[in-house]
Amino acid sequence: TSRLLNLMREAGFLEISKVGRKYRVATLMLHLGQLYKERTTLFARADATIRDLVEETGHTGYVSALDRRDVVGLTGYEGRHVLRVAAVVGRRLPASASATGRALLARMPEAELTKLYQDGVAQPTDKAPAHLDDLLNRIGLIRKSGFSEAYDETNHGVGAIATAVADPAKDLVLSLCI
Repeated sequence: TSRLLNLMREAGFLEISKVGRKYRVATLMLHLGQLYKERTTLFARADATIRDLVEETGHTGYVSALDRRDVVGLTGYEGRHVLRVAAVVGRRLPASASATGRALLARMPEAELTKLYQDGVAQPTDKAPAHLDDLLNRIGLIRKSGFSEAYDETNHGVGAIATAVADPAKDLVLSLCI
């Protein structure tokens, strides 16, 4: 592991934090991510849509992607209301316990979803799904309605609504959340 981390650091993918000598994503990776976002039509459209929704509603909005059992914010826009959620790009949340994550999970075949959560479901609060059956029931509702809702699951006092969009030709699925 040490050799791999050193190679990644030497290649410019990682850097060592000045605080606590921990590895973190290097600037090169952020630039590569930005190039990816700029060249992905689906991402550009999703980003523009969220930006417009944030402007229209005043609420914080995100575009996110699934990374195994986590959802990762790719872009975010803070709302203009006095009380708002910070739009933190790169933040990871348990996919099972967020509107955006469940919207993405709903695009996954049930067998794949069951395998992914065979070891249990993360439950950051008592409002989040407690077990696989609960998660599958919520995902069934998302598949019928086309959108996902969450309140008080990963962030106390915060509600969200999300949907997932896909570009099957590029094997890309993104979530739009407000």
